[in-house]
Amino acid sequence: TFFPLSQVRLTSGIFANRQHTHSRHLMAIEPDRLLAPFLTQAGLPVKAERYGGWESRDIGGHSLGHYLSALAFLHAATGSGEAPARVIHIVGELARCQQANGGGYVLPVKMEAFEKVRAGEIEATPFSLNGVWVPFYTLHKLLAGLRDSYRLCGNAAALEIAICVCDWLEGIFFNLDAVQIQQVLSTEHGGMNEVLADLSCDTGDARYLEMAARCFHHRKVLDPMFRGDDRLNGLHGNTQIPKVVGLAREFELGAGTEC
Repeated sequence: TFFPLSQVRLTSGIFANRQHTHSRHLMAIEPDRLLAPFLTQAGLPVKAERYGGWESRDIGGHSLGHYLSALAFLHAATGSGEAPARVIHIVGELARCQQANGGGYVLPVKMEAFEKVRAGEIEATPFSLNGVWVPFYTLHKLLAGLRDSYRLCGNAAALEIAICVCDWLEGIFFNLDAVQIQQVLSTEHGGMNEVLADLSCDTGDARYLEMAARCFHHRKVLDPMFRGDDRLNGLHGNTQIPKVVGLAREFELGAGTEC
């Protein structure tokens, strides 16, 4: 049985020093710069210039989810008071974006790509969906950050945002058939099955576990595994591993494992 991270403290030594170094780095990051693409998409004034690199491209915004998770784990591991304060600020800004967008949507990319999917218009490549770079990958990172903010910082608003996002997502997939869903999944989508399963756990709503199994089970990759057939050679590792991690989480919850 796992015990909470909050029950462990590093007091000295190489790992404590590394933890301190990482903590200082996290506090040097400016949340409003990571929030900039979300605010821009929602038509709200930005408070700081977005970061460069990956954050200046179509995949901009995925780092915010990572950052939320890092803050939440920092709080759990050290008792940091500044980390949950930053979580509160970020979650509040995401809530503003969600309200401005309406319908539960909150992402740093145009809704058009998803609305085309809703209408059955699907143009998918390994790293692009309807002209947008891996939007479900970015959504996975955001939902994981919201999950960790709720679980490790007790931020109830983060859970509410995640619920609204996934209810909106259910509408996107509602009228798609099995073939269309597999078309969508040919684009990298991170561990969407994992975060949906975890949301089912956190809310007690089985719909989200069903969504994980129906909407994010990539048959081309996962079905050969069930047969013991290795078809992974040459595939992008970061794309495939989260699918298996999520599948394991679905199994755990389906087998009655406690959250």
